[in-house]
Amino acid sequence: MSIRPIAVVVLIAFSLCYNACNPVPVSQAELLPQSSSDVDEIMLVMDDRDFEEGIIRDFINTSLLEDFPMLPQGEPRFNVHQVPPVDLMPLLRQASTIVYFADLSRSEGTAAVVQKQIVKAGVDGQNLPFFVRKNVWAKPQNVIYFYGDNQADLRAKLDKNREKLLSVIYDLEDKKAYNNAYVSGVNEGYSEEIKSKFGIDMDIPLSFRKVGLPEDSPIMWYREDQTEKVSNLLVTAVDYDKLPTRSLDKLSDQLHEKYGAIVQSETEGSRMSRDTVHFETQHLPLDIDGHKSNLSRGIWIMTKEFMGGPYINLVIDQPEKNRVLFLEGFIYAPSDKKRKLIRRVEQMLLNVEV
Repeated sequence: MSIRPIAVVVLIAFSLCYNACNPVPVSQAELLPQSSSDVDEIMLVMDDRDFEEGIIRDFINTSLLEDFPMLPQGEPRFNVHQVPPVDLMPLLRQASTIVYFADLSRSEGTAAVVQKQIVKAGVDGQNLPFFVRKNVWAKPQNVIYFYGDNQADLRAKLDKNREKLLSVIYDLEDKKAYNNAYVSGVNEGYSEEIKSKFGIDMDIPLSFRKVGLPEDSPIMWYREDQTEKVSNLLVTAVDYDKLPTRSLDKLSDQLHEKYGAIVQSETEGSRMSRDTVHFETQHLPLDIDGHKSNLSRGIWIMTKEFMGGPYINLVIDQPEKNRVLFLEGFIYAPSDKKRKLIRRVEQMLLNVEV
């Protein structure tokens, strides 16, 4: 009788026992749960009295809860939730962005927690207005500790470091908006179509479909239809000799008007245009892969209809190809909130590779 099968069984049993008793080391980050908060949703950990009124409350109102730019109805920049440290339960710790605000002249509450973290992190609590710990209770996650020696110091640091703090918050929230846009996956066929026609890398989500246009149309149009809300993407390139101007901010407005003619309702003679009566288009110069660019935000309307919504477009100068790229995203969601939808298409545009 052969003993080989018995030996194999013993060897397998030994291997299982060895692996169980001596597990392969894994990093702490690998054991963390996935963060669970929605796009642009942040958790504030601070004393109740500071959330109700005072210097920190003023900052929350003017910076975190200010209106997101260029929406037809007001929506805050972030959705915020507040708890004192004692109420930060395990489930709440899975928020992707958590911000502590503390007045270090106190000895209890949030101040005591932040003081402990300053010592643990070994940071210069006197000169550094805030610091960030990553993936503390979940991943991806930013836990931000913002503090001042007293109320006057807090006011000065909040005023001086507003943009830096917002930049840190958006660093992660932008990634969440991008990932949310592609939760359905990437349509490789459409993405390759964009690359073949325009020579750029831009992923189109699987949830988007192509809108049929004449074969000689210079523009590609993709749209995502959800219940009572529609997200749209327009992509094209325009040669220099066909441009009415080389000013990128003016081009963003003029190309929006030009290509808005293909977006129509069922009413004859309708077309997409800009609402310049109630809203002034916002322009922001950018650098995209070393190319001068302009990002514009505005409100579109449909002529001869009571329709409209936010739009965002990107004009990228490509002198090496004697052309500009024109990318636009616009939202129609008459009975729904629009911030998250426009943030998704915003990140789709800003992550284009030219």
